[in-house]
Amino acid sequence: MVGAVMPGIIASLTLLDQEHLKWDEFHHVALFIFNIQSILTFSAFASYIWAREYEENMMEELLCYPFPKYKLFLSKLFILLPVIACTSLLFVFNSGVMARFLTEGGIPAELLVEYLLIIGLMILMHFMLMPFMLLVSIVSKQAVTGIVIGVVFMLVCTIFYNTSFIQYIPFIIPMVLTDHLLGFDKLILSGYRAPTVILLSTFVASLVGCLWLLKNSILFDKN
Repeated sequence: MVGAVMPGIIASLTLLDQEHLKWDEFHHVALFIFNIQSILTFSAFASYIWAREYEENMMEELLCYPFPKYKLFLSKLFILLPVIACTSLLFVFNSGVMARFLTEGGIPAELLVEYLLIIGLMILMHFMLMPFMLLVSIVSKQAVTGIVIGVVFMLVCTIFYNTSFIQYIPFIIPMVLTDHLLGFDKLILSGYRAPTVILLSTFVASLVGCLWLLKNSILFDKN
């Protein structure tokens, strides 16, 4: 809830003194804040839903149930999709309400469907990073790992915000591509191919890594 509401509030406070504010200027700032914040929010949640069984000594009990181990992994992975989707859609609603008070008109009706489709693509891009976080959590068996990684990538985003390097960092690619797909073009992007390949490679490699650990029973090894 906080992750969905705060970006709109922060954007409103940041742009409060701006006169003749346009809808795209407000939503650029709100989306920028949301995507940076989501690096930490989604990473922390992904780590928590996996590592908490180790921290609460519940993994042995889960393994007693008669179902394939990979189903446990997939259930945790795919539960992240509605979490990301609901958080993102609530953010869109909240930022839309905030924008009505500050901007000269809302999103044009002819652009609304396109805007929502791009938000849907953003949701998918954030989801594609989740196998990496689950992989890290499997190895570390600590929920705090997600928080640490989230903070690190947030700092990296802040440091490299005005450089071309930002488009090659997997956790920041959703923000860069969303920015350009919506026509804001505030972040540096040389082309869509390289970031897309990097994001897909991260998703596939992380998923394969998780399944490999599962196959070799490392996934449930407490030592």
